[in-house]
Amino acid sequence: MISGTRTLSQTNLYGLILCLVTTLTSEVTAQWTIQKGNNPEGPGSRLSIQNGNRPVAAWTFGEGQFKPYLHVFGPNGARLTNSGLDHAGKMAGKFGHHRGIFIGWNRIESDLGRHDLWHMKKDSSMEIAEFTQLVTTGHHAVTEAHIIWSVERSDAQPNDLLIDEHRQISVSSPNALTTQIDFHSKLKAARDLKLGGDLQHAGIHFRAENEVATRPTETAYVWHPDLPAERRGVISEEWQWATLIFPIGDRWYRCTEMTAPENNFSELSWRDYGRFGFFDKRDLKKGQPLELRFRFLITEIQDVDNPAQSESYKASVRQDNKEAYQTFLNDMASADQ
Repeated sequence: MISGTRTLSQTNLYGLILCLVTTLTSEVTAQWTIQKGNNPEGPGSRLSIQNGNRPVAAWTFGEGQFKPYLHVFGPNGARLTNSGLDHAGKMAGKFGHHRGIFIGWNRIESDLGRHDLWHMKKDSSMEIAEFTQLVTTGHHAVTEAHIIWSVERSDAQPNDLLIDEHRQISVSSPNALTTQIDFHSKLKAARDLKLGGDLQHAGIHFRAENEVATRPTETAYVWHPDLPAERRGVISEEWQWATLIFPIGDRWYRCTEMTAPENNFSELSWRDYGRFGFFDKRDLKKGQPLELRFRFLITEIQDVDNPAQSESYKASVRQDNKEAYQTFLNDMASADQ
């Protein structure tokens, strides 16, 4: 059990300030804990993040998993995100390569060729080298992993590295029905790279549990700016957030993904089976960093009949997100001071 401890191979000022701000301004309600063990739902390992006895989020990674991703759980402990695999480790459900909260590009070009670090073809690898930060308080949990993006082919050095990433995920509960996840990724190019692909298979995305794919007519999206939906996605230079409204069992949830202005991601991808996220292409020189910040807010919806079809509920989502996005900006500004 890891609780109230910290291991740091690299200082992350953003995460440490978040810890301090939360500790000073929040009321202690439960003890957050982090526990590493086997994945109970299939192959690989799981780093579980709990608030008291309730599971809130979980890194899933290791042998048998194609890349690390994050599961999210509802207030009742139900898993809200797709695993993509059955207990035997075989692909299951619709579009099983979309899992939880995850990042990737399906066309990464370099002197080593073109590689797919989204579907993770057999010659590509995205693996956790170590967890460099594990912090818990009575208010939240902060985890950070050092992740290696590589391919089987190597150069004359030899060197098969494409990207060196430090991914920090901070998890908290603003209220009893909401989970807040701050996704902060620092990627460093190990060689000249073109990060490309298409908006359906690149960027930072959320994928709801596979049950949602069997109920596509019951999902709905709201986003800002309020632009018309397009079949292949929506383009804007001023993206702030997008929200998916979806059912699991007899409960309703919404997930909002917020993108920091500095990300400069211009395309929004969405699908009615419960997968959405922001995307853009990037050209990086060897040694060049790419820093990305996103915030996810996952909320159980109560006392609203069929919220996906309710225009008044969608209007309330817009108002809530207007305020929440400003809080996101304020939190980032405070962390950078």
